[in-house]
Amino acid sequence: MSQKNVDQKSLEDIETFFKILHGPNPIDGCQVVFTVGRDNQNRKIYTFKPGELSHIKGVLSFVSMSNHMYYEVCLQQSIPPNGKRGSAKSTASMPGLWLDIDVRGDNHKGNQYPESEEVALNFIRELPWKPTVLIHTGGGYQLLYLFIKPLVFRDEKERKKAAELSAKFQSYIRSEGEKHGWRIDNTQDLARLLRIPGSLNHKSDPPKRVTVVEYHEDIRYETSVFNDLPELEPESAKASSSASSAPSSEYEPWNGPPALIKPIYESCGWVRHCYDQARTLGYNDWFAIFSILKNCVDGEKLVQEWSKPHTEYSEQATLKLSEHAEGYRPRTCQSIRHDLGHEDLCSRCHYWTLIKS
Repeated sequence: MSQKNVDQKSLEDIETFFKILHGPNPIDGCQVVFTVGRDNQNRKIYTFKPGELSHIKGVLSFVSMSNHMYYEVCLQQSIPPNGKRGSAKSTASMPGLWLDIDVRGDNHKGNQYPESEEVALNFIRELPWKPTVLIHTGGGYQLLYLFIKPLVFRDEKERKKAAELSAKFQSYIRSEGEKHGWRIDNTQDLARLLRIPGSLNHKSDPPKRVTVVEYHEDIRYETSVFNDLPELEPESAKASSSASSAPSSEYEPWNGPPALIKPIYESCGWVRHCYDQARTLGYNDWFAIFSILKNCVDGEKLVQEWSKPHTEYSEQATLKLSEHAEGYRPRTCQSIRHDLGHEDLCSRCHYWTLIKS
């Protein structure tokens, strides 16, 4: 199968990417684009129907110069209300399967990531399936395994079936990564956000452009190709079955009373992990633990104290990330185990069956 002979500049065009994603015969639905400033402020939602991007293409290109820009892989049924980006339970279709593989570097520190881009690419090329689109994000790779025809959800049963397929696929890839000692992030949820080729990743200075490394026009899959994926472990199956009905929690507000950090620290292995590994803790874990610390008594003080051991600590950068976590719902046990990929810690937790979060 040959790589599509498309000019690289064309592949980095936002409109061209969405034409690839939606295919030659776009289906009905709402494409959600989420942007957030380089300081994690100024969050906005943009929407358009597949095949009708031209009227906001210029706006998105301009906004991407100073903002991170993401798209929801699955289409929403309609424009989400109240400026929200939609949830898994309101998705309308799934264009394929996807992966997000971070690589060790300035944005992702720690031995849980592939040690170089070359190592990550070798791993990707050894997988049983070749991606339709391979994207370099500035901190790793995102892979799209597009279907010949998108899976359209006519009812909740079909949405649940799609969520289970995504969960099986990602569970298999994560298990392959574990053989190398890596922790590949769990990004199986149907409301998943991924970076848009042609936009900028502002986590570095200067920012890095998100680029298409490979596009194989002739590689699109029948869903039956993935029928032989291993069955999920019981807890993973439970998580995937609830994926279509659970809200995407990262941007849901929290107005509960402040908690005490000491009993949380004493009870949660992941919280202790964040404290003990603060020197090299990755961004995703930092944001997650901030969502908890910020909602504790003396939250601002805790955020700074816990962050100081990090090799790149600065009070101002910590304050900016802390402000982004302001008011958001504390990360749940389910999310820590399945979204952040801490199966090793959570599987040993004797509170797992007792805490319903």
